[in-house]
Amino acid sequence: MNDLRNIHTAQYQAKLLYGADIKDDDFEELALVALPQIGNHHTELKKIRVKLDENLCVKLPCDCKLIESVTYDFEDPYLSSNIHENGDYFKTHTEHYIEDRKHFQDAYYERGRLVNYQQIGDTLKFERNYGPITIEYHAELQDEDGLPLVNDKEINAIAAFCAYYVLYRKGLTTSNPNFLKLSEQPHRDWINFCSQARNPEWLSQNDVDKILNSKSSFDRKVYNKSYKPIK
Repeated sequence: MNDLRNIHTAQYQAKLLYGADIKDDDFEELALVALPQIGNHHTELKKIRVKLDENLCVKLPCDCKLIESVTYDFEDPYLSSNIHENGDYFKTHTEHYIEDRKHFQDAYYERGRLVNYQQIGDTLKFERNYGPITIEYHAELQDEDGLPLVNDKEINAIAAFCAYYVLYRKGLTTSNPNFLKLSEQPHRDWINFCSQARNPEWLSQNDVDKILNSKSSFDRKVYNKSYKPIK
């Protein structure tokens, strides 16, 4: 159901369903144009620990698609105090103790203080040397050629987009209205398949629970009661 496939599967499907014969190089360019319009990213969460170079910069990994968090080894306690003039730094030790005893954290959780940075291309630039920093990022799932993996819904949408583009361009260059007529069906399919591809193929109980939490009160769970998302 959630299997990811090689993106070239859409190339064969475009030829099978619409009779569009597309060269490999042309197909890859068209597919990489269609995929961002769908807006889906199949990623896995990764974490690296690095040191800043002499220019206070860090180069991101080549498979980095989205940055989740950038932190350094210093807890972020609430230091405001009416007693201590420069802040209550004893709370730092308390914060370390609390962090060490936390269990069952979300996969996105990373202890430490968030760092301000400026992203320039594939490089992160910092205002000062924070020492070792931890970068948590989403790595795009790719095949052996470096092309993104796609699911069945995205294959349908990419195939329709490529077929529409090839047939429409051929109709314009040859001034043949038959090709323009043939391009109408894949164009309609592209709009429908693109909309379908944006919806997940499956929502687990955990996913539905998060949706309900975001749409309702944070205190949905009442003692000695059970509110299952799906019955």
